[in-house]
Amino acid sequence: MKLRARLLFISISALLVPVLVAIAVAAAVVVESSGRSQEARFRAALDLISKDITDTEQRYRTTIASLALSETLQGKLYVYNKYWGFFSKDTLDGDIAVLRDELENRLLSGAIDSIAVYRTEGDHYSSVVVVGNSTYIHASVPREAPAQLATGVDYNAATPAAPAGARNVIWQNDSNRPTVHASAYVTYPTLQIACPTGSDLSTAVNAMLAYVPTGQGGILDARACNANYTWNSATTINTPNTVILLPCGTLTVTQPFTVTYGIRNVAIHGCSYQGGSNVSGTSGGTVWNWQGSGSAFIIGDPADNYDTGGFVITDMAITTPSAGASAHAIDFHRVTEIDFERVYLIGNATTGQTGLTLDGTGNYSGGQFIGVHIASFGTAVTMTGTSAGAANASTFVRLHIDCPTSSGSPIAGTVGINLAYGDGNTFTGGDVESCDTMLALGSGATDNTFIGVRNENSNAQIAAATGSSYNLWL
Repeated sequence: MKLRARLLFISISALLVPVLVAIAVAAAVVVESSGRSQEARFRAALDLISKDITDTEQRYRTTIASLALSETLQGKLYVYNKYWGFFSKDTLDGDIAVLRDELENRLLSGAIDSIAVYRTEGDHYSSVVVVGNSTYIHASVPREAPAQLATGVDYNAATPAAPAGARNVIWQNDSNRPTVHASAYVTYPTLQIACPTGSDLSTAVNAMLAYVPTGQGGILDARACNANYTWNSATTINTPNTVILLPCGTLTVTQPFTVTYGIRNVAIHGCSYQGGSNVSGTSGGTVWNWQGSGSAFIIGDPADNYDTGGFVITDMAITTPSAGASAHAIDFHRVTEIDFERVYLIGNATTGQTGLTLDGTGNYSGGQFIGVHIASFGTAVTMTGTSAGAANASTFVRLHIDCPTSSGSPIAGTVGINLAYGDGNTFTGGDVESCDTMLALGSGATDNTFIGVRNENSNAQIAAATGSSYNLWL
């Protein structure tokens, strides 16, 4: 008996389950269909309401436009306005009161709630006649003053003065027309350097540095100062993302240019590093003519305690023939991600000066150096540091070095590349000429690679100190 009951229960369940599933699916379909139908009806109702509003607005516009063309209305308003001030307002209101009948007819025919006719009085509109029961019609409505053209235009290039970092523009005119001046200027991110009437450009650049936004940086554009200037004040960059665009011309510099340690993404761009013609390798381009005794450019922390990232310098010449006997063109101290492109360094043709110095003590200094030409330095490139950090991970592409010579022969003590301390550096292509030692590998030089670097007329190609290791020359 128990077995028969169980079999009966299983049979009934087998029959009911598909039926229940079919009912659930059908209910879901009905609910979904009902929801879609309700949404469609709702959208249709919205469309009808929107259309009704649009049609009503258009009907009111048409009715009011036809009312404005009424000869009766125009005639009465003409008299009302013509004799305003000659007759009392009560007299004029009595004359215009007959308009009420016509206005009321318009209300009825146009299904409009209220109509008001206003008259212009100074800075407001005053109602002349009102028909209807609307509570939104006011006896007086302020006027919006229309824009007016000036009766005379007097733009002047100096009035108002352009703000700091901006440059006025004076528009030209035909010879038979009056002169017109206009002030036009561009502000951040480009700050225009006011070209000095005197000879010192550094004062103008340093003054404009104060206007560079601290949190954003900016561009200081001195390219319009296309002449030869002096640079007699020290310049220090303390704001990240500062870009300086230098003019085509020779800048005779007596004070160093410094980027404070930790100040990231500073860039200096000249206009050309190889001059403007075949006559001169410098004249016509941007020339930083260093006259001091130390380093012309000091980038980063000489105490080697802090890193500085992202310095860029391109398209200029740094010359030191008139500088001190041990002067340097540019020094990097713990500077990472350097971008050094199309820069020409020219020394004094003796043994004491150094062109490019990479000091990575404390961490490392390095980056990319592309299309660099270094001539007439006792040491063209110095790469140094300690076991705690060195000149590492740089890539030099087509580095061209000309050491100073005497009667066409190398001068004793001159070095093309002095890689005293550094690893993971790669030199690809280029040429090192007329050095006493083309490449000096110090005790801390490891894992450096030289591919296709050309040696010409040097007394010694490679001098490797004890401790240097795993350096590859191909």
